[in-house]
Amino acid sequence: MIVKKRAIFQIPISLICLSSLLQAEVSPTQLQGMSTCMEQGYEHYSPAQGALYWSAAIIRNTLEFRNNVAPLAQLARELFFLHHDKGTFDITRSATKIAFYYTPKDIGRIIGYLHQYKQNASEAINDLIERIKKEKTNEIKAAIIKTLNKAIGRQTKILLELIDTIIAQGMWDSKKQSISKAGKKLDIEWQRIAENIGKARDQRNWKKILSIIQGHPLEGQFTRVFAIMSKNQMALEKESKESGLIAFEHFHKDAHDFTSIITQAYEHEPLITTGFLLAWLWKYANTKDAFIEYLQELDLTIAKPGEHIFNMQRIAAQPFSYEDFKKLNTQLTNPIKQLPSLEELIFYYYGYKLYMAQLPEPISTSVGIKSICQEVFSDCGETALRNFFNALLYDPLTQTFDVELLKKLHAYQPIIDFYTTYPTTEHVYNPESRNDWARVVSGLPNVRYNIENKCEISSKKSGCENTQKVIQNLLPGIDSFATLAQQLGQFGIMMKIEGTPSDNPCRLSLYITKPHQAEFKIEWKFFNDNFLVEYPEQKPPEDTYITLTLSDRIDKETPPFKRWESILLLSLFIQDPMILPSNASPSEYINILLLLPTHTPIKKIAWTKHITQLLKDNPDLESELKPILLNIYTTLPKDEDYIRSFAESIMIKYHALFETQIALLKTTHDPLSIACFTQKILSSDILHQSNPEHVQQLFGWILDNIDKIEHTETVTILESILHIQFSEKNLKQPYIQKLLQWCTDSLKDIEPIHVAPVLDDIVDLTIPVNEDSLPFITKLHDWFIQILKPIHRLTRLKYINNTIRYGLQDDSKLPQRKLLIDKIIKEIAPLSPYDRSSIARRIIEAEIPSSDLGKKTLQELYTWLFENLNNLPKDQLGDIIRQLRQKQPQLKEIVPQDQWDRIKSL
Repeated sequence: MIVKKRAIFQIPISLICLSSLLQAEVSPTQLQGMSTCMEQGYEHYSPAQGALYWSAAIIRNTLEFRNNVAPLAQLARELFFLHHDKGTFDITRSATKIAFYYTPKDIGRIIGYLHQYKQNASEAINDLIERIKKEKTNEIKAAIIKTLNKAIGRQTKILLELIDTIIAQGMWDSKKQSISKAGKKLDIEWQRIAENIGKARDQRNWKKILSIIQGHPLEGQFTRVFAIMSKNQMALEKESKESGLIAFEHFHKDAHDFTSIITQAYEHEPLITTGFLLAWLWKYANTKDAFIEYLQELDLTIAKPGEHIFNMQRIAAQPFSYEDFKKLNTQLTNPIKQLPSLEELIFYYYGYKLYMAQLPEPISTSVGIKSICQEVFSDCGETALRNFFNALLYDPLTQTFDVELLKKLHAYQPIIDFYTTYPTTEHVYNPESRNDWARVVSGLPNVRYNIENKCEISSKKSGCENTQKVIQNLLPGIDSFATLAQQLGQFGIMMKIEGTPSDNPCRLSLYITKPHQAEFKIEWKFFNDNFLVEYPEQKPPEDTYITLTLSDRIDKETPPFKRWESILLLSLFIQDPMILPSNASPSEYINILLLLPTHTPIKKIAWTKHITQLLKDNPDLESELKPILLNIYTTLPKDEDYIRSFAESIMIKYHALFETQIALLKTTHDPLSIACFTQKILSSDILHQSNPEHVQQLFGWILDNIDKIEHTETVTILESILHIQFSEKNLKQPYIQKLLQWCTDSLKDIEPIHVAPVLDDIVDLTIPVNEDSLPFITKLHDWFIQILKPIHRLTRLKYINNTIRYGLQDDSKLPQRKLLIDKIIKEIAPLSPYDRSSIARRIIEAEIPSSDLGKKTLQELYTWLFENLNNLPKDQLGDIIRQLRQKQPQLKEIVPQDQWDRIKSL
């Protein structure tokens, strides 16, 4: 039986929290008969649709990313729950939500009412909810009271911990000042204050404590927790007093809101609304009986007299078996004339994980982890380690973790105990298992931690080497990945390592082969601020024939229900935007994007590209898509892929993205990320956007952060600045002048090995020449001359000749180059006779410009040439004079006659 991960959840309301009940969904083998039991015209109400929606990513992505005001997002939050760790995903377990008290019969009634009355189903659904409240009053009251008690207990614990922290920290500054002004002794007064706090704590006199700790840095947090606890206590007192009546206001409000939420959702997306309800049913059910109850109630609600919407005999069929999976696997990995039924396709999808998957589902990072320290923390490093051990120990045949392998490796007893307590994947997301795992890897010797030197494995400096220290504690005698590979080899497990553990940041690729299993690859990434272990994507193999057949069915004229069902199925097997039909509407495109997997950063980044393009093409979807983009970027680890993806989005000239971009830029503190974003902004045409306020904010961010960029990145930034197409209007902006100032100030930091590209860019400078730019251009040219003087004569000569060659071209760069040519002629000295000869030939070869400025520049060059004829090598002078005479007819406007007279004297 497949057991899904369950966990303890936080209720998403301001007053209370609630622990969930662990519940396993029905085994996918029970899918036999769940779609084929439905009569024609009612297929979209099949329980198998619930398995399809739950398997697809649409509900989870809706919860995590979609705008809260969207009707489907509101419905998802009523029916389901996604913990902020992004790992715990379940039907709602909140005692304040009416869906917590639904049964399969209630789902049958709600779907029946929507089928009968469409958007006018509010009255019938309201009556149902009132009936549930009346029939389950005592159950609801008991659940609310239990929830409030637990919440108050947690909040009391938080207050006590805050008090302990306050006492441990001693006298705070504002209190010291007031005592000193009063002329009292600090140590005596602190002893008295601490005693008073202790007495008030023992008496649970929170108001007294608040009056004592005024001005303390923790006063605000203490006040907030106390205020929430006080409201919960009042609600608890009221609930306990009211007999036979539900007093808790939040429950009544949520129950009332549910009706409007579901009718609005049905109006916008009837198929998906029904799918969400059926997904709740699939996750709720433990046995097939629940589906029969649902179908019987739905049948009573909508079936015509003397008819039924489902066949009882078919739904009561025997479960699927491994033999059924093998037959499907043979059938679907060969050309298909006709697709099997929905129930068989979903079973095939689940069957791969059940019978063939090599790895368990990966765990994502969580926050609020409680270990052996007072402070809670994020378990980034801890989770990466656990995913590694899970992959190493997982036995797909038994769907358990191999504790015996740990014993063979003489593992640390706490890790053996951990996998003995949690031998299956059932509780991998359970907060208790997370906390227990954190305790296993906390407080180990020679390991660097971020908190109290014993909690939250540190990724700073070398996260990879630090992780190896953890492994050395967990597996004594194994001091590196290489040593671990050797040890595993003794037990028939091969582990090949690619990457260098001493690198920082570091990426390791671990290729693991277990007995009787194919090789799989794990990517372990160690960054300066986080760890990440990525599993290979696990999906049914050789699914080409399924995807081709489904794609063909989507493209054909099919009813909306069948079209959307095919898209949902295709998302399971292909997991790629190829599922987008050519005639999809923008709203359908959004729902299709929500089907795509986002469980890894790479997949989220792929998401952003599609959403960004959709936003550019459909500006009217701004309110829907902007929150999705912001949610994605704020949940991504700041690695190279993130930087590249976000930097690309900065280059998109679309105002709807700006708020998202600037908000994320302000959270960026890593020098490498700052350099990358700065370079992307400067290399885009951002200066020519229509919104000057946006441009100013972006350049303001650059100026605030540019000094944090490491010197090794300075040349890249300088090059980007020198390539900008400045307008005269741009140059008058104070932020541009400051940027140009940074540019010239940074020239001194360029290492000799990196000067060449900057010299080239100065030769090719495009900035307009005016009073605003002249100081900048002059400083660049001064630096250019300063660099050229001491370098090798051939290199110097190359830059002089290039400046002359390009400097006479009739284009927008001519004014800047003339200034440079003037400076070269006057300041590049001394030149050898052969250098002068090379420059003379370059001048003679130059085409005559058509512009007045170009002609003037060439005239000054010829003046220099004739003045230096006597300084040319004797063995080359005759050839140069011959070239001059050949070109004399073309130079009438350039070279005056008195210059030609000089040749006669030679």
